[in-house]
Amino acid sequence: MTRPASMQQKRGHVKQPRFMKRESACSFTSKDDSSTTAGKAMFQMLGVFAEFERGIIRERVNAGLARARANGTKLGRRRVDPAVEARILELRANGDGVLKIGRTLGVGTSVVQRVFKQQPSLHRAHQVS
Repeated sequence: MTRPASMQQKRGHVKQPRFMKRESACSFTSKDDSSTTAGKAMFQMLGVFAEFERGIIRERVNAGLARARANGTKLGRRRVDPAVEARILELRANGDGVLKIGRTLGVGTSVVQRVFKQQPSLHRAHQVS
């Protein structure tokens, strides 16, 4: 069931909402206006400086990670205890599902799935059935 259009819609008098129109940015508190050539240049310069700053941050982060690796720091999450991994495999062999195993052992489902991926024969056997 279709809704009847209003008389304004039928006659074509419906105005497009202001937020849907392509307009320039204008500030009431500053003299920046993107409708002028100088305003466009100013906004482009702001974009250039933002991109430059982001690049500097990326370089610093990568340098810090490289320094940590050079100092022998292990990056990433710590592995789950081998006893927990063995228990995960044991529960899976009993037929328990991923969510139940995770809840039983207090670990996330992503941990359980990662342990399954490390044991490809067990993972495929339960995936088929």
